[in-house]
Amino acid sequence: MTEVQLDTDALGREGTEIARYQVTSGERLVISRRGYGGAELVDAPANGEGPAYHVDRGWQDGGMMEAFLKDYLAQAECLDRCPMSPAAIGIVVDSTESDEVTDLLGAMWRR
Repeated sequence: MTEVQLDTDALGREGTEIARYQVTSGERLVISRRGYGGAELVDAPANGEGPAYHVDRGWQDGGMMEAFLKDYLAQAECLDRCPMSPAAIGIVVDSTESDEVTDLLGAMWRR
């Protein structure tokens, strides 16, 4: 993880790279920026090619955001893809034993 103090009050609206990770499809960045109501996180390809995903928003506490980020990066490593991508969500849905989740989400995540 990029060494950045996760001070949500110090983040600008333009965005600050707070993490970088590698998956088979390429290097990705987690960017945090100050939004209305707190910091938000976006996951984007480092080379700018491909989809970016909104991860979460409303962070007021840098320590809590850092704990979330560590878990998010562990998920990326385990899934070998952006955890917010439809393919990653499909893997999680397929690995659950709950038919209700599959019925709820249906084929929408299986792209």
